[in-house]
Amino acid sequence: MILAYSKARSKCETPTQILRRYTKELRKEIYKTQFETSALFPEKPEITSELCEEIEYSKELVKNVKSSVNSNGKENTKKLLKRVEQVLKKDNLAEIQSAADEDAKTGHKSKNDSFYGYKTHIAMTEDRIITAIKVTPGESYDGIQLPKLVERTKNNGIRIKEIIRDSTF
Repeated sequence: MILAYSKARSKCETPTQILRRYTKELRKEIYKTQFETSALFPEKPEITSELCEEIEYSKELVKNVKSSVNSNGKENTKKLLKRVEQVLKKDNLAEIQSAADEDAKTGHKSKNDSFYGYKTHIAMTEDRIITAIKVTPGESYDGIQLPKLVERTKNNGIRIKEIIRDSTF
């Protein structure tokens, strides 16, 4: 099995940073297009606040402006409001590392070398013909992929004589 690392095309963010950015964009749009609605904004949490505080603030912001935005807001404002609402509904909100690519995760090539993206697990013949491939989030454990790649290779009609692997697997 060959293991390749692919960096995500988005930057790694904490869920707090994502919520903070989304609510900031919503507030900015409301200031531009519905200034009177800005009077309904709750007090923003401190920059050092935890995720739970950011979630509560975001929920309160949505609750306070939703009626006004839905009845008088421009399409972009409605879109930004919906985006905040969708993030708040996610079951895995605390695990999200990117708003643009929720599947990408931080992985480690070694003890001191990390990356944000994906791992590509590849099985191939001596002639370098790919017989099976699996792409996983960067955080995934490598060891469980080998048996799956062997099974896929067999299902693809390839007879396996030997498996060469390193100690990682």
